Amino acid sequence: MIAVSMQCPTATAISGERLRGFFATCTIGSFLRADRRLSQLHMIRIVIENLILFLLPTVAYVGWVLIARPKTLERGPDGRIKPASILNDAPLVWLAAAGTILLIVTLIAFGNTSGGRPGQTYVPPVLKDGKVQPGYFE
Repeated sequence: MIAVSMQCPTATAISGERLRGFFATCTIGSFLRADRRLSQLHMIRIVIENLILFLLPTVAYVGWVLIARPKTLERGPDGRIKPASILNDAPLVWLAAAGTILLIVTLIAFGNTSGGRPGQTYVPPVLKDGKVQPGYFE
């Protein structure tokens, strides 16, 4: 016997499952769960972007050390570079400060340059006569 799941189309589309029927039963709870899942994914993306911005100076420093001074790094018995030897001499306070400054400058720049002014309404892109008209603010 095959069990058919009657979930809300919104919830199944978000979860990646195939829609099982056009007339799926929906409840307020399923819409709220789907909306919560979307907002959690959005927040995870924002956190990951901020972490990448914060760690970018450290990644650049590690790359520079590996390229500029490979012979001065400690190596293990197998000849591989020990990862701890790279960060032992690293200016971690300055790298953290540079990451923080980069993050703050990026957030300020995007906060001031993207989006419309308060009270404006965004009109999404529209397909007219086979051409996409870009979105704009009214």
